[in-house]
Amino acid sequence: MELFNVPEALFQPKLFKDLNHEQGIHEAALATVIQCDDSIHKDLISNIILSGGPCMIKGFAERLQTSIAGIAGEELSKHVNISSTVLGSEEPYVGACAYKDKIVGDMWIEQQEFEDIGPSIAWKRGS
Repeated sequence: MELFNVPEALFQPKLFKDLNHEQGIHEAALATVIQCDDSIHKDLISNIILSGGPCMIKGFAERLQTSIAGIAGEELSKHVNISSTVLGSEEPYVGACAYKDKIVGDMWIEQQEFEDIGPSIAWKRGS
C-alpha cells in the first residue's frame, strides 16, 4: 500500500483510479496560458493567483510554481509566479456574495422567504 498526501491528486490524478482527469493542475494551468495569444503568455504566467481551498494547503503555491516552471519551457519558466489572495479560503464566498448582489438581484431567495411561501417562490422569481 502506498501513502500519498491528498493534494498529490491535484498534481498526479492518474495515480488515483477514481479520478478521470488527464492533466494535473499544473498542466491544466499551463495549457490554459498557452491557449491564449502568444503576446500575453508572460503576463499570464507571472500573475497566477490562488484562491479558495488550495490557499490553505501548506506548500501548495510553491509546489505549483515549481511544477509549472518544470514543464513551461526555458523562456516561460523564468516568469512563473504564484501568489495567494488576502482572503484565501474565504474568496469564493466573497465572490458568491458579490455575484448575488450585482447579478442575481431580485431572483435571490432568502431562507425565510422560502419557508414562508414554499417552493413556488422559485417559479415566481424565475419568471
